[in-house]
Amino acid sequence: LTISPFWFLSNYFYNLSLSWTSVTSSTVCSSTGSVFTFLIGLKFGDEIFSWYAVVGVLLAVFGSAYTAFGDAAGDQADAGTCDNAVAADAEPDDGLRALGDATGLAAALGYGIYCTLIRVRVPSDGSMSTALVFGYIGLINTAVLGPICLTELLRGGLASHLTWEIFGALVLKGLLDNVVSDWLWAQSVVLTSATVATVGMSLTIPIAFSSDYLLWGIVPNFQSVLGASGVLLAFFLVNYSNRNR
Repeated sequence: LTISPFWFLSNYFYNLSLSWTSVTSSTVCSSTGSVFTFLIGLKFGDEIFSWYAVVGVLLAVFGSAYTAFGDAAGDQADAGTCDNAVAADAEPDDGLRALGDATGLAAALGYGIYCTLIRVRVPSDGSMSTALVFGYIGLINTAVLGPICLTELLRGGLASHLTWEIFGALVLKGLLDNVVSDWLWAQSVVLTSATVATVGMSLTIPIAFSSDYLLWGIVPNFQSVLGASGVLLAFFLVNYSNRNR
């Protein structure tokens, strides 16, 4: 009951930020989750202050933001031949962008809260099942929000657009992302620390670049390599600060 509201609000605000601001701004705001997680962990007594952790957390934010801005610059260069009117229509106005940035920060704050709560409430000795915790979170959210979602689905006419192909994609995404991925992430939170697990999620950046290079031969630019290197170094630093736990 304590974790479920923050879990839902974090995901809800993150999706709102994607609708109201640019992908770059949303990525930068979500990367601040490691800062909130570290500060909340200090408040709960779960984290021990260390300059290695401070530098690592800030470096993770820098690496994610630097990579995001590099991708945005590349996308703008590629889109230079597109119709300017279409590009202008796709850009949100300043007021909506500011609101999107605020919801992105709210999502990062909510993530830091429920991530730390999982770390504090779920013991690392295996006496409580992590899968059971997520099962209860899903059950509570389904019981509370299921009727609302079903009503909106039927009233808004969205059910007519829900094909078996879309339904299968949603189920597959839910199993791989919201079940397997979240369970592995929660295990890392319980076995290491909330900050280590959060910074570890940023490793998707260098892994994605490596996959692009190995599978498709796409060579990342210097800015992307520098950002990914910052994320790697950040992960090693927060792990080093966690060595005496």
